[in-house]
Amino acid sequence: MQDSFVLKDGTVIPKKKGKVGWVGLTFAVFPLIGFVLFSLVPICVSIFLSFTDVSTFQEIESATFVGLRNFFEVLRDGKFWHSVGTAFYATLGQFVSLSIALAISLLLGTKVKGWNIFSVLYFIPYITSSVAISMIWKRMFATQNGIINEFIALAGYTGEKIEWMDTSEIYMIIFIFIQAWHAPGYGILMFNAAFSSVDSSLYEAARIDGAGRLKQFTSITFPTISPTIHFLAMLGVINGLQQFEMFQVFTGLGGGWTGGFGPDDAGLVPLLYIYNLGVPGGRPGNRMGYASAMSWVMFCIVFAASTLLNEKLAKAWVASEYE
Repeated sequence: MQDSFVLKDGTVIPKKKGKVGWVGLTFAVFPLIGFVLFSLVPICVSIFLSFTDVSTFQEIESATFVGLRNFFEVLRDGKFWHSVGTAFYATLGQFVSLSIALAISLLLGTKVKGWNIFSVLYFIPYITSSVAISMIWKRMFATQNGIINEFIALAGYTGEKIEWMDTSEIYMIIFIFIQAWHAPGYGILMFNAAFSSVDSSLYEAARIDGAGRLKQFTSITFPTISPTIHFLAMLGVINGLQQFEMFQVFTGLGGGWTGGFGPDDAGLVPLLYIYNLGVPGGRPGNRMGYASAMSWVMFCIVFAASTLLNEKLAKAWVASEYE
C-alpha cells in the first residue's frame, strides 16, 4: 500500500494514517447505552407483553401467550375509545396555544417597548414543570378556598361557589385554558425565528404597491412561515394525543380529588387509562399485558393521525420555496 500519492504537477502528498477517534467514540457510546437500556429494551418487552396475559412485570416469567386476544379486546373497549375522543378534544388546547403564539409573535415583531422582557416572561411557563403547573391550577379552581372563586366573590358575586370540576364540558375547557396559558412559549420562539427569515424587500415592494398590513400578512408572511405553522400543528397533534401529567394530577390514581376521572370520565385520556391498567392497585390495575397492547394500538392511532394530517394539509396550504 502506498504511503503517499502524487498530483499531476508532481507534488507528493503523504497519506495520513487513519486513527480511531476513541474519545469521540467513548462519548457516543453512553447515549447508545442509554437508548438500548431505557428505550429499545422496554419497547421489545412491551411488544412481547402485548401478546401475553400477565398481571404485573414481576410475573413476566409466568406470562401466558394469548396471541391477538388483547388487541381484539382493546378494539371492543368502549372506555378506551372514549379516552381517545377525549384526547382529540384536548388537542384543541394545542391549537389555541398555537394561535396565541402567532398573535403574540406578530405583536413582538413590531418591536414594542419591552418586547424582549415580555418574550422571556411568556417563555417561563413553558419551561416550568407541567406537574407543578397542574397542581397550582388544580388548587386555583378548587371549589373551597380556590383563588378563582375568591376573585369572583370580590367582583360582587354573592351566589354559591362555582363547582368547576363537576360539569364535563367545563372540566375539559379548564384543561384547554391551562394549555393555552402554558404552551405558547415554544411557539413564540419558533415564530420569531420564522419571521426573521422573511425577506424585508418583499414588504417594501408590497407597501409601494399599496398593500396594507393584512394583505402583507396573507400574501407574504403567512406563505413564508407556513412550514413552521405546519410543523407546530403536527407537533401539537402528537403532543395532544399523548397528554398525561396534567390529567393525572387533576384526577389522581384511581380517582383522587374528583372521585374518578372527572365527571363522566371527562378527564380520562389514553395514557392515563393505560397507566391505571398497568399499575398494581390501580383502577382496574394489574393488567400489564392488556395495557401493553393498548399502548401499541394508541401508537398506531397517533401515527395514522399525524401521517394523514401531514399528507392532506402539507399539500393544501404549506408553501414551498420551489413553487
